[in-house]
Amino acid sequence: MEVEWRDGDERQPVMWIPATRASFLVSDVTFYQSVISFIYRVRRDEFCVVPSSVTTLLEQPGIRAALIQNDFDRGTLSVSYLGYAVPSTADFQALRHVPFRPFVACRLSVDAATAEVTDVEYTADAVTGPLQALQLPVAVTPERLPLLQGFPCQAEADRIAAWFDRTNLVPRDERTLPLVQQLLSGTATKTSAGCFKEVDAVTRTMNLEWDEATAPAPPAPCDQDLALARAYHATPFASAIRAPTASAMERAAAAAHAGDTRACLLATAAIRRAYFDALAGRPIQAGG
Repeated sequence: MEVEWRDGDERQPVMWIPATRASFLVSDVTFYQSVISFIYRVRRDEFCVVPSSVTTLLEQPGIRAALIQNDFDRGTLSVSYLGYAVPSTADFQALRHVPFRPFVACRLSVDAATAEVTDVEYTADAVTGPLQALQLPVAVTPERLPLLQGFPCQAEADRIAAWFDRTNLVPRDERTLPLVQQLLSGTATKTSAGCFKEVDAVTRTMNLEWDEATAPAPPAPCDQDLALARAYHATPFASAIRAPTASAMERAAAAAHAGDTRACLLATAAIRRAYFDALAGRPIQAGG
């Protein structure tokens, strides 16, 4: 990982992680912490690194202290995750030299003061293949991939678990139980893309995509759906859906407060649909 600092027109290299190269003297503590953190704290997924794990990395005491001491705790940190082509079995068998040519798989913009990731740019050549291999139910382009990385897996799983226990309110078939068990097993360690596929599969068997024809009538609860809608609004990189669905969020909260759970379910469903529309590149209707 290559870290560069930017502030206005100023630009300066900071360090590599692991810290084999830096623009300042790297202490033993910082060096070994960068090695250990890169191996054990930086999470990888099908495309690049998990953005939240970069925040965890930059918050490690030795790395954070080095940034502060060298005045890199303001402006923006640009973190490039480098990959390289691994020689194939055929290359080894033919004794063929494969040059080491690193490439940028993704580049993350990080608020230097808070270590929060504010944007991710994926290299199309690096992620197009993995995107096609995943066969997601929505056609996601490299430009929209940051929105997928913010998919609220835990909130979706909590909602599905709550509705699964209400056999009188939602349908299910022979696929539902094993799909729910798969989703709820190790939810915290799933990648966003993997969780997205599992949630989509379960949701279809339980018909949880509410509309006027399918939304349960009171006293069907709305608490988990409202929590999910709020999770979508809080999702990193989801600014595209917040303004268009602000009125839907207000309607959902007001309906929940008034005890009109069906209206709450319909409003929260509009927010969820807006996320899927944004992810697929479809227009989002104003007001959700």
